[in-house]
Amino acid sequence: DVAAAQMATANGTVDLRGLEGGKGPQLEQQQQLDVSQAEADLHSANVDEYNIAAQIRLDTFSRHVSEQEVTITSIEDEMGRTAQTTERATEQVTQASSHQQTGTKMLYWLLLLAAVIAGALIVIVVLNTCNGFATAPAAANAVDVVASFSKSPLPRV
Repeated sequence: DVAAAQMATANGTVDLRGLEGGKGPQLEQQQQLDVSQAEADLHSANVDEYNIAAQIRLDTFSRHVSEQEVTITSIEDEMGRTAQTTERATEQVTQASSHQQTGTKMLYWLLLLAAVIAGALIVIVVLNTCNGFATAPAAANAVDVVASFSKSPLPRV
């Protein structure tokens, strides 16, 4: 076998007999190194792919955050304007309520004054009527006064 190996080497052929049957640890080591390198390359490519995907997601997330920041700022500004508008509206409602209360009080006082005047006129008319016709000129004067008030135009203010 050794002589055949030397002859094969002398002829320029490579002796592969040592590789058959589990012999040849160098080839085995080389194959393992090749597999390890292929796995490392595959893992490296996967890591690169994951890094690119993560960067895309991060960019997308950053863009969404920026868009949301604009929206949140807009909402905050609108809330501030709404608070100011509500405060002014509350002041206006308070003023309107105060004016309404004042106007209602004035109306009640005018109605009371009209009732007092009407009561006084009724008392005068009744007293003049009850006293007989002796005081008819005074009763007539009271009736004339009431009639003149109803016929005369009201003074302009």
